[in-house]
Amino acid sequence: MARHQRQPGGVTMNALSIDVEDYFQVSAFAPFISRADWDTHECRVERNVERILELLETSGARATFFTLGWIAERYPQMVRRIVDGGHELASHGFGHHRAHDQAEDAFFADIDLAKLVLEDIAGVEVRGYRAPSFSINGDNPWAFDCLCRAGYKYSSSVYPVRHDHYGMPDAPRFAHLVRPELLEIPVSTVRFGERNWPAGGGGFFRLLPYAVTRQLLRRINGTDRQAAIFYFHPWELDVEQPRISGLDGKTRFRHYLNLHRTERRLSSCCPISSGGASTRCFRSTASRWWSNGRRWPARRTRARCWIGARSWRPMPSRCGLRSLRLAPGAELPPAMNHAAPAMETLERPAADRGRGNASLALHTLAHDDPTAAARWDAFVLACPQATFFHRAGWQRIIRDAFRHRTWFLYAERGGVIEGVLPLAQVKSALFGHSLVSLPFGVYGGVAASSDEAATLLEHRARQLAVELGVDHLEFRNVAPRHADWPTQDLYVTFRKEILPDVEANMLAIPRKQRAMVRKGIKNELRSVIDATPARFFALYADNVHRHGTPPYSLRYFEALQREFGRDCEVLTVEDRDGKPLSSVLSFYFRDEVLPYYAGDDVAARDLAANDFKYWELMRRACERGLKVFDYGRSKKDTGPYAFKKNWGFEPQQLHYEYCLYKRDRIPENNPLNPKYRMVIAAWRKLPLGVANALGPHIVRYLG
Repeated sequence: MARHQRQPGGVTMNALSIDVEDYFQVSAFAPFISRADWDTHECRVERNVERILELLETSGARATFFTLGWIAERYPQMVRRIVDGGHELASHGFGHHRAHDQAEDAFFADIDLAKLVLEDIAGVEVRGYRAPSFSINGDNPWAFDCLCRAGYKYSSSVYPVRHDHYGMPDAPRFAHLVRPELLEIPVSTVRFGERNWPAGGGGFFRLLPYAVTRQLLRRINGTDRQAAIFYFHPWELDVEQPRISGLDGKTRFRHYLNLHRTERRLSSCCPISSGGASTRCFRSTASRWWSNGRRWPARRTRARCWIGARSWRPMPSRCGLRSLRLAPGAELPPAMNHAAPAMETLERPAADRGRGNASLALHTLAHDDPTAAARWDAFVLACPQATFFHRAGWQRIIRDAFRHRTWFLYAERGGVIEGVLPLAQVKSALFGHSLVSLPFGVYGGVAASSDEAATLLEHRARQLAVELGVDHLEFRNVAPRHADWPTQDLYVTFRKEILPDVEANMLAIPRKQRAMVRKGIKNELRSVIDATPARFFALYADNVHRHGTPPYSLRYFEALQREFGRDCEVLTVEDRDGKPLSSVLSFYFRDEVLPYYAGDDVAARDLAANDFKYWELMRRACERGLKVFDYGRSKKDTGPYAFKKNWGFEPQQLHYEYCLYKRDRIPENNPLNPKYRMVIAAWRKLPLGVANALGPHIVRYLG
């Protein structure tokens, strides 16, 4: 028979838990508040959790905080204060997706990401999980397998009641094994007649008179001889939370009724005992929940079951599950037993899990699937977050030209792509081991049309980084995504609108640089479009050699032209005799032009060939009807940075974010690093032919 643990003096230890989510994330509000609009609502969770921590500290009680990963990422200090207060940190999933609304792979990604985020922030192991809206039931028993695979040791995700939003009324009312290494601890109920009735807090704690709740908890401690499992939400203490408009009457009643009474009930329902109440936590979930075959005496004992008492303790954390065993002869219900044949009848085909075709699926773009690549590129072309460096062709470029492994991940729902994340592994004994989105590109990271897809893709990237054992994961984002990740603030980009009139663009160039452009025109320079990168490469290789950096190979530039066709173009500036002076290889994407690689002859500066080159590129882009001139990335306070500013472009910060695994600071593999000064000086002294031969073998690791 299951038993509960008592303290000296006959005081029952009960478990207090808090589901850390904000008011706008309540499942009942999902029809009225779009997930995409969460960031537009005032967040009040931090102040509410602080108040709860104060109440718990005053009473000497400890609790388990089932915390959303979405909340944790935005309030990492709050999470650390929970742990520092002696409370247990557990998972409520990442995005507050109900388990029965997700496919198995999406559910695993959500709970695994939440565990990873919480552990990264708090520095403690996260062992417990509670499904949003108690959404594990007889229709999705695979969720328990996912929890085991993700490394959770217990769940509190089943509510054995009938309810219009959740419930599994036939489930065991008290703690039981659902897998050999996974304990399920249902929220408390009482049995009246043929039905279970809720007694473990939540909305019922606000809706019912407190005397009723107190009596129900005493019944659990006394008659059932079990510890009570009680929960509530931080927003239930917040009387001043914003009111959501458009709610139906039932939802409004359930959410807002008696908010003003919650804190008083929690803090003053019973004073702390002046003596006799132990403050010891449960030492073993095994000894707490399951007997070794002996029945305890059937005497009644005094129960302390209110929030203010010291008898409240966290849900199990360091709980010694290996020693847990069922009482002799005890059996689990077939619907909960992982080995029962009935489980097969409850398992749905993967394609049918979730609701219809509404579940996200994660895929990796195959190297030899032109149909999938075309679908990928169609999404990239339409997605505002995507850039030229998200195109599928980079997979072949990185694989064939640099021999790096790639993972081009995409998430789709019902056959429609919702997000992409191109990744490549760069492994070098000299420069480190990384997973990057995207090497050899100035932009990267996730591009998605939904937050769910972005979360799923980034989670898989972090999981892959761990599997590969990389030193760090790098996202070359245009906009920030992870406030708590180390960032590289060295790089900026320069972008500017192309005016519809050619002469207007000329007049928009600041006077000094406009004079340089007119000087190039006066010197009778001309621009031509080259069919091959041969002349470009000669100018480029000479230019980078003068700067002391290794060049890419001619084969790489030829591969770019083959892969991207008309979207990769070489413009070369010649003097009146046809001698090439300056050249630029540019990418075209949607209505933008991006001059990306450039080179020039030593005579180009005196003839103003460089300014003329970029003017000709802008002029041609204007005549083609393009809208944006992307001058590309530069390091702050360098020559190229000043040159672009002199053209009237304003710097825009790039947000290169790093998740560090085996290093304590972000890498600095760039020419500004002082440790490379001697190498750069030595490289300049190499014969050009030698530099061109050696360079590609080095630069492939510097993408």
